[in-house]
Amino acid sequence: MFNFPALTGIIEFAKKILDLGPPPAIENQVALRAWLLSLVAILEDLADLTEQFEMDDFAVATLQKMLNRQISWEIGYRLLVLVENRLTTDKMSGDEANALGEQLAQSLIDDDKAGIDPATLIGIITTVIQLIKFLRTLK
Repeated sequence: MFNFPALTGIIEFAKKILDLGPPPAIENQVALRAWLLSLVAILEDLADLTEQFEMDDFAVATLQKMLNRQISWEIGYRLLVLVENRLTTDKMSGDEANALGEQLAQSLIDDDKAGIDPATLIGIITTVIQLIKFLRTLK
């Protein structure tokens, strides 16, 4: 059966993404962080539409935590730049990415929760970069 509320939600999501405007240059750390915070707010709404999936909620919450913690942002930003360069040039040190993933995972640990797998964090960052690259093609 066709789900009109979900379709309406997806259309609203697409409009919000387009209204957000193009992503800033990866080199503009301050503007990129502000843009990503706005994107996360939109992605939270999308994650709410997919109640049967928990991974998107986890990814959005992890990204939001990274953006809101200064030390996590500094490490995450270095990983964003590294992954973006890798996707552009096909050159990236796996050791460097793994080390940054480990550092980012450590910076995101809460006292009452287990850590996050660094490979998962690298996957989230890679997805963010791919989304940025896609959104740059829209405008």
